[in-house]
Amino acid sequence: MLAMQYRVEFIANMFVGLFWLGITLVPVVVLFDNRRTVAGWSWPDALLVLGFYNMLRGTLNVWVTPSLSRALARIQDGSLDFVLLRPIDAQFSVSTLAFLPLGVFDLAAGMAIVGYGLHLRNAAPSWSAVTSALLVFSLGVVIVYSISLMFVAAAFTAVRSGSLFQLFNSVLDLARWPAALFRGVLALVFTFVVPLIIMTTYPALALLGGLGREQWLQAIALTVAFVVISRITWVMALRRYTSAGG
Repeated sequence: MLAMQYRVEFIANMFVGLFWLGITLVPVVVLFDNRRTVAGWSWPDALLVLGFYNMLRGTLNVWVTPSLSRALARIQDGSLDFVLLRPIDAQFSVSTLAFLPLGVFDLAAGMAIVGYGLHLRNAAPSWSAVTSALLVFSLGVVIVYSISLMFVAAAFTAVRSGSLFQLFNSVLDLARWPAALFRGVLALVFTFVVPLIIMTTYPALALLGGLGREQWLQAIALTVAFVVISRITWVMALRRYTSAGG
């Protein structure tokens, strides 16, 4: 309701979202220009990865980024005390500080791109494949949230943790590319350190029916690991926090 009160800004943000969607498409279009496949990925299959990337961005823009950015600001200006006084879990409280409905446009655009990629393949996925894709995509969202929460926890002791949070958001742009394009050290980093592969490539593979049991176990194990580490990091950071008046 607050976003729609300013109608001109609301409509302008819609057009800005469409503009950035075009910017996102351009590099992939250029890469696949006059090429049938790149690193074993065809143009329709690459569109699936790009679609899940936009869905990821949309989910982040609706929930993760607004809430945790607000939490960072409150840590820096000392107003986090009012949030921590609520009779609910502190992590849940800071994770639900704000929502931005305009991010739904990115989410819808991602779904449209996935649908177009499936149309080009001329093959409808099974319901089990769709379910698997959504499940592994959800694991990717949880991983992104967990990493973002660790940056927020770092703000209790590091003044410039907000800059690291922005840097992480920039690194996420690489998730638009299929995993096969990353080799050597980059493949290891984007699989285990910042699991971009799980966030977009694995959902696309699941939709195509090509996600194996080993990859499923890897995705689940990494998700559990990031959730546990982020929770421990958050709890330890709160123990060191003495409040704005301390």
